[in-house]
Amino acid sequence: MIRIYLSLFVYLLFLMPLCAQTDTAVSGAKPGRYDQIAKARQALQAAFLDNDQATAQIWKDSLMRLENDQYTALIWDERWLLYFWEESYGNLFEEVARFDDHERSLAAYKIQPPPDSLYEWLDRNLYEKRYDMFRKLREGFLSEEERVFSTLMLEYLLRMNVNARDWNTRVDSFAKRYPNSRFNRFLKTTQTFIAKPGKSALNLDLLFQNGNWRDETDRSLKPLYAGDFGLAYWQNRWNFGFHFTIGRTYLDRDLYVNTYLWPKKDKATFMAPELEFGYDIINSKKLRIFPSLGAGVSILRAPQAGDENNPLPDYYINFKLKRGFLMGTLTTDVKLKHLSEDDPDIPQGSYQSIRLRLGYRRLFLGELNHALRGDMVFLAVGINFHLFTQEN
Repeated sequence: MIRIYLSLFVYLLFLMPLCAQTDTAVSGAKPGRYDQIAKARQALQAAFLDNDQATAQIWKDSLMRLENDQYTALIWDERWLLYFWEESYGNLFEEVARFDDHERSLAAYKIQPPPDSLYEWLDRNLYEKRYDMFRKLREGFLSEEERVFSTLMLEYLLRMNVNARDWNTRVDSFAKRYPNSRFNRFLKTTQTFIAKPGKSALNLDLLFQNGNWRDETDRSLKPLYAGDFGLAYWQNRWNFGFHFTIGRTYLDRDLYVNTYLWPKKDKATFMAPELEFGYDIINSKKLRIFPSLGAGVSILRAPQAGDENNPLPDYYINFKLKRGFLMGTLTTDVKLKHLSEDDPDIPQGSYQSIRLRLGYRRLFLGELNHALRGDMVFLAVGINFHLFTQEN
């Protein structure tokens, strides 16, 4: 009997640690850890706003002890901003040296801290004190490499690296100047992908065109007001484009077409699909100028339908004149905005401009009707988008 009780006692002693271990493994954290993190962050924020570094240090250490594989108590940029505030540069350098894309991913998968305003207060207050903080970095007991890195790091944490291309260049310059720096691995993770321009580009034109007729056509038709829509391919200064002009004019005198009278003051539609090619003679940061030669088809016709109360006569279908033409243009782009500065996904060199297109059309409509013998001079003004293709 004694041996039975003794065996049972030993069994219970062995079982109790196992039960305790299982409970810990299942819970994965102390009860109320999330609430503890929330309260500690509030206390840390209060100490920061009171500029009480000693108390803030205590609460920061408490938060770091509350972190585990499941919970994040302080997000890495919050912690690093606190290091700058405390001037704890050694702790900053130690953490940054081992922080890479893998560490960033692990931190992102943990349970994030409760929503509060700790980061907003850190960011706002330290941004206001940024000039004083940069001065402390210059005067601090840091090596040249650490001083340059700390300056870059503070700008990054305070989101002062607004120009992606400039930031990438500065990070590359740091890596070139300090090729064996322990900070290079982290700095590479802060760079933004920049699309590199290919050797070609696409152009889109949205223009308003005013055309003035010459010779007999000037007596027959009022000036043309039209839309000018263009699509072009650019490569190594060469331009290959398609333009489509469509607009409205009015007859300024009676016309006879196929023995039918087309009366004065009647509406007329002018259309001109055309192909052209040209070469850039000037292509600078602010200005691009290129002459072009081309050919197309000019179409002058009457409206195809009237309204219900005033339908058009059936013979209006005969008022349609179509003939090929030759043309020349001089195009000027005044570059207003380089699109790649705002969006790094747009290849460098892409721009938006005001486009002025001065042109001459050698028309041959006079071969169909003597009253339309003449040419056209036109000016088109509007917006152009010059978008480089991306390098493969």
